[in-house]
Amino acid sequence: MENWLEEGRVDLALLFRHSIDDKGGDIYLRDTATFLVGPPNDPLTANPTIEFSEINGIPLTLFCRPSSWRDRLDVLARRYDIELNVVLEADSLSLQTHAVAADKCYAMLGAYASESARNLLGLSVSRIIAPGIKRYLALSMSPHGQLTLAIKKVKELIKEVSEKYPPGFE
Repeated sequence: MENWLEEGRVDLALLFRHSIDDKGGDIYLRDTATFLVGPPNDPLTANPTIEFSEINGIPLTLFCRPSSWRDRLDVLARRYDIELNVVLEADSLSLQTHAVAADKCYAMLGAYASESARNLLGLSVSRIIAPGIKRYLALSMSPHGQLTLAIKKVKELIKEVSEKYPPGFE
């Protein structure tokens, strides 16, 4: 999506950022925690929270490289001296959650995707703490786009919806 914005192929995109900094006029809508998603009734994800250190060595599915999310997780893993044991790379949330449901691995997802996985597939979910890993939902606009009346209206509607609906189970 970021590439499409840069190329001017799309006018707006909702992106998860890893920090709040100036990204060319991003509008930050909300922040959300990161959750470890495991198979149904999994003992590792049985509690509401899990410490980041407990992820050491467990089989994970994560997004494919290049990925700023993967880069961020690598930095955290080095800082906390843990191994991220990536057994499946997939840019599809559906593929990641179905791999978890097949009892093959765990996923590290945001609130919306985690809640969906729990509701649709019965997966178990624990918020990652110590450290908590926040993501920031941002509305980004292409630097090549023009702020038309339609784009202004879509931006307003997205901001309205993001304020109206909670980010999941935080």
